[in-house]
Amino acid sequence: MESIDAVQKARGGDVAASELIAALRDSDALVRRKAALALGELGRAACAAVAALIDALTDTDAAVRRQAAAAIGQIGPESGDTTPAIIAALHDADAAVRREAAACLAILRAVDPEVVLALVHALQDADVEVLLAAAETLASIAPQHPATLPALARLISHPIPLVRRRAAIAIGELESKDTAAVEAIARAITDSDDYVRIEAVDAIGRSDLEPAAAVSVLVGAMDDSNVLVRQRAAASLAEFGSAAAAAVPALVRTLRDRSGDVSASAAYALGRIAPDPPTVLPALIDALRDGDAAAPDYVVAAIRQLHAEQAAVPLLGEMLRDADVLVRRQSAAALGRIGPRAEAAVPQLVAALRDEQDYIRRQAAFALGQIGPPARSAVAALATSLGDRDDGVRLEAIGSLALIGPDAKSAVPDLLQWANNSALRQDVLAALRRIDPDRHSHAWLIAIVRQASSLQPVFWPTLAGWKPARRPARRHPTIFTASNSPPNTSRLGQPSHDSSTLA
Repeated sequence: MESIDAVQKARGGDVAASELIAALRDSDALVRRKAALALGELGRAACAAVAALIDALTDTDAAVRRQAAAAIGQIGPESGDTTPAIIAALHDADAAVRREAAACLAILRAVDPEVVLALVHALQDADVEVLLAAAETLASIAPQHPATLPALARLISHPIPLVRRRAAIAIGELESKDTAAVEAIARAITDSDDYVRIEAVDAIGRSDLEPAAAVSVLVGAMDDSNVLVRQRAAASLAEFGSAAAAAVPALVRTLRDRSGDVSASAAYALGRIAPDPPTVLPALIDALRDGDAAAPDYVVAAIRQLHAEQAAVPLLGEMLRDADVLVRRQSAAALGRIGPRAEAAVPQLVAALRDEQDYIRRQAAFALGQIGPPARSAVAALATSLGDRDDGVRLEAIGSLALIGPDAKSAVPDLLQWANNSALRQDVLAALRRIDPDRHSHAWLIAIVRQASSLQPVFWPTLAGWKPARRPARRHPTIFTASNSPPNTSRLGQPSHDSSTLA
């Protein structure tokens, strides 16, 4: 009992390592285990206890042996030549001791031939956790050793899926250009287990494999039955950049895959890979026709990566005249995301402000605001849209005039006509402050608003105490729900207005 108390005190630093060493020889196994635990917590300060801990690796109690191996690992490389004893522990009768020994070797980082041989032998252990610990340690401390890759490659055929998954991960982290690595991962990509295939395509993306061979394997995975495999395969192809040019046809085909984020990953990869942007730009633009609400985001992201905004804008502007309302909506959304560089499409967006569909007019008004000051030629059309029958169009027009800024001063009289509208007042006043920042005081607002004869007297105290609220930056009109979507537009929700204009 006194020994146990001494070990407990050691955790507070009151007992020297010498007392804990003595406790390692106690007749009570619990005391010995706690002594080993406490020595491990001392870390480097317990170097003097290494010999005693090596002796403890042969203790009759398995828990003591396991704790002794853990303590040697916590002391670290400063523990000296403990490798032979830890290698011996890899053959312990208790699986927990073997697991701890494998983990300890990863910390000691001794790359002796005996260590590698012992770890390779441990890959045949009946205990899966021992096997996995040995595989992780082997890949970590001896990635370039000639025995490492063949040993890990054999695990790709292991009967347990978890082992095959971890083997694929480990092979990918070896940074090996050896064809055997490609062959091993290629086998994993045809595995019957979905998660093995997912880890395999991820491993290729993180690896240093020869691009030609790796790309060929990933292109094959683009036809996998599992959506995550296809998605990760496209993402991994992006990691090879222009070296994956051979994958462009497969990626273009995959732009039509609407499962999960497959098409988004394909677009991202094309943005990173395509050696000749004009060859893939039509396919990227065409991907907008499927009505995927997320398409404008990932298509424009790819266009930006290709630095092809100037070439894309005319194509998108032409789509604004498409007979399909969804195509018109997608093109307007994409132009808005391109921003100021979409100035050439302002005339087409102005024309779209007269579209028969409310949500197309709404999206067009929003896009003009995203283009900003370069859309100054649209001010008159946006001012006209303030009288639109749809509340959302009016709100987007107000917000876009605000984003165009001082170049929209000619629209001030039209904005003032809506300053007494309780639903729009705050946005109108915020827009006025942005359009004419040199005359932004409350006194100025009161003075000019009083010139609008349509305002009711009740408005004055409201305006006198008004301060613009902090609102989130406008990103996009809210997508409408199935309950209020127009006929034949089940693929896409209609944007409805929100009040998220800039103040």
